[in-house]
Amino acid sequence: MSKEAKKPAPRAAKPVKEMPKASPRTVRGKIALYQNTATEFRSAAREMLQSGARDLQAGVRAVQSGIKEQMNKYKEGAAALQAGVAAMLSGIAAVRSSIAEQTKENQEYTKKFYG
Repeated sequence: MSKEAKKPAPRAAKPVKEMPKASPRTVRGKIALYQNTATEFRSAAREMLQSGARDLQAGVRAVQSGIKEQMNKYKEGAAALQAGVAAMLSGIAAVRSSIAEQTKENQEYTKKFYG
């Protein structure tokens, strides 16, 4: 048989037994003090983790809001740019037609003058 086939099932963690009140100068008293301190540390760590998670979520929401705001500004800017380009193109078309008319008038004048 292989070693993998005989692996024992993992054990669940046993709850910590409450120690009777004892002087902190005795072994049992020191064990109780350490257990109480460990419990307080776990509680403080859990609170810090939850507070950090809340702060992180608030920060993410603020960043997402800023990104959406910036995207809206960029969309408005792009729309204004497109409107400006359209206005420039219509102005270019007007200038071209004006140049064509002036060229035509100059050609007619030249024909009349030189015959």
